Amino acid sequence: MNRNLCSSHVHRFRIALLSLLAVSMAVVLPEARSAVIADFSGGDGTTQPDQYKGVAGSGWVGAWGSRNGSGGTTTIGVENANPFGSGGNYLQLDYVRSTAGGSNRAGVARAFETGTVGGITMTSPYTISFDFRADSLTGFNASGDQFAFSSESTTTIGGFGADAPWSLLIRGDTGWVVTNGNGSGEVTNLNFSSLGLTSLTVNTIYTIKVFIDPLNSAYDLTITTGGNTYRASDLNGNQLLGFRTNATAASANVLQFRNINDEVGDEQKWSLDNIAVVPEPHTTALFFGGMICMAWKFRQRP
Repeated sequence: MNRNLCSSHVHRFRIALLSLLAVSMAVVLPEARSAVIADFSGGDGTTQPDQYKGVAGSGWVGAWGSRNGSGGTTTIGVENANPFGSGGNYLQLDYVRSTAGGSNRAGVARAFETGTVGGITMTSPYTISFDFRADSLTGFNASGDQFAFSSESTTTIGGFGADAPWSLLIRGDTGWVVTNGNGSGEVTNLNFSSLGLTSLTVNTIYTIKVFIDPLNSAYDLTITTGGNTYRASDLNGNQLLGFRTNATAASANVLQFRNINDEVGDEQKWSLDNIAVVPEPHTTALFFGGMICMAWKFRQRP
């Protein structure tokens, strides 16, 4: 066969292969999803998604929900006097207990959008991250003094629900505790003290990241502060931790941040910033990306 003709056929084959790969990506891959962010850039208000309490939009289902602890005063709002490392606004909650009785829990909660188009796909891996700081801890020394963070299926702020796939507790007596579930509603508590994270320090920024793997009904959680990172899987033999209840974990699209105090005179003032829910890269995209690179290299060969 004529060499030039053969070369022409090979060239056409390479072009066809590239075209096929491009079409395959367009057909197979879902629409790209953006991270859902809350850094309170809009301050206090109800006209923009990135405000407190805010409105629906930018990946959020609605405004922030809140709960005031009874038996005292609860103040929640956007501040900027003592910014986190990234600077700018942050959300601060101050709960002062002045009388006994009533609810001793205060906090905030917000739901992010879910679904295959535009929202976070709850059946694919995603990451939740946020910065946390305790600004004042008066009387934070007992089991009834707590900070509690988790994903739930409701914006009604309460204790850890049966559908919470992950949860992190900071207690005044035992410090940082994470839950390892059996998938059927039961959990075992794992304490970070064995890794050297023993207590909560005032005016210290803690960056918390939760990697959620619905494909395996498992998660990992890291706490980074002062240049050190503490990983929950290191408490579990280098294995991911299990969901509390596998069957209902996909409904937990509400981030809840709350604190509890147990005695008159207790005050917990604390702040949040840089909250994000981020979908992990799609494996199909990685596969086709690699295929295109290979095809391009093949095309470039003489």
